[in-house]
Amino acid sequence: MSLKEFFRAELDFLKKMVGISQRLTLTYLVFV
Repeated sequence: MSLKEFFRAELDFLKKMVGISQRLTLTYLVFV
């Protein structure tokens, strides 16, 4: 696995985590 591929995978993972946390925050705000 090259370094570029590794960073691309890490970026995809971070984007997913940010998307999930944003969704959780929105859900929390809606219900509170």
